[in-house]
Amino acid sequence: MHLTNPPSNTSILARAAGSRHLREPFIILLAYIPYFLARGRAVENAEAAFKNASDLVRLETRLGIFEEISLQSAAFSYEILVHAFNIIYFYGHWPVIIAIGVYLFLKYPHVYTVTRNAFLISGAVALILYALYPVAPPRLATEGVIDTLELTVPISLDQSRLVNPYAALPSLHVGWNLLIAIGLFYATRNPTLRIIAILLPPTMLLATVITGNHFFIDGIAGGTLAVLAFLLAKWLYRVWPNIQARLLARIQRRPGTTAQVP
Repeated sequence: MHLTNPPSNTSILARAAGSRHLREPFIILLAYIPYFLARGRAVENAEAAFKNASDLVRLETRLGIFEEISLQSAAFSYEILVHAFNIIYFYGHWPVIIAIGVYLFLKYPHVYTVTRNAFLISGAVALILYALYPVAPPRLATEGVIDTLELTVPISLDQSRLVNPYAALPSLHVGWNLLIAIGLFYATRNPTLRIIAILLPPTMLLATVITGNHFFIDGIAGGTLAVLAFLLAKWLYRVWPNIQARLLARIQRRPGTTAQVP
């Protein structure tokens, strides 16, 4: 799979929209702020969230992947590991996404556009899933799992109005780190950056489990959603110029309409 620059005949409408440097902040504000407000204020059905968490434990047990308790216990054998994964979970998500996102925006705008659209698609789908299937995280729902972030990060995330503690499935901590890693991997041929891209998703998956914030299945669901969203965003990027051209042609064919070409 290879991402290329858009066709040269694209975007009469896009060119008319103005500078991407001015346009992009508005896209981010209009998309991500409502996302976090909706996610944080979603109706929290605690009873259903804990029941669904118990169902996930049973499913993971049948699949032979219920290792959350043993993995966290193993990490506590080396206290520095616990602090390291706490830092990865807290600081390795948005700071990393923003840094790589700015890099892609400035250096590889076509890859950035596909990646950004994949973020929007996956975020919209995740909001629906959070509302339909709330899940309590292991640190709240599973005996023997603790919230390790309290040992390192002096901030209680559960007290934030932007946080819904029952929005665990899918894990966008894993999914969005995977998306930004995919974008970075396809954008560059630099071996160091590609190694970073490869290591980002599994490292974040481990961090979400060791900190007690997600089950393995949450991470698997988040990664699956991310890949599907990226594929859809890539397809839309390819077909959108043709859709624009057809829309413009229909507008031009309307009686009394004069085409304005910048």
